[in-house]
Amino acid sequence: MGSFKLRQNPSKVFSLSSEFTSADHFYIFSGLANIDLKHTPLLDTCSKKLAENLHDYSFTQLLKVLKCCHEVKYRNYTLFSSISKHMADTIDMWRDQQVLRILQAFKKLNFRPVELLDVFAEKIIQDPENLPINELVITLRGFSMANHDPKDIKTE
Repeated sequence: MGSFKLRQNPSKVFSLSSEFTSADHFYIFSGLANIDLKHTPLLDTCSKKLAENLHDYSFTQLLKVLKCCHEVKYRNYTLFSSISKHMADTIDMWRDQQVLRILQAFKKLNFRPVELLDVFAEKIIQDPENLPINELVITLRGFSMANHDPKDIKTE
């Protein structure tokens, strides 16, 4: 579906959205950002489907979703929380740099992903040598900016 159709008739696209695959929802979501079109009903529908199928998306796609939200100034607490929870639940499959990039995207959206921050803090505390000093500084700055205090994390 071209961006021309999306720009000309987002309501028509919205009416067909129940027929779309999870990949279609991602491409429509990112397409709206590419043409700088904030069609909230369509964004809401795509967000719901994205949140339900996060396991279908790569890191790059998850990051793209957050960047698209920032570009069109779209906020969806359920989508943001779902991405945070998904990243926290699957923390072992992500490199630290990937988690940092997601956290930076959340920061731009003024969203505080508590669950992800807690799990990431626990991971860093358990193996601090795994994170280079410059990334540790970025991480600490992120925790400070989010005013986040990882509670109930025990150090040995």
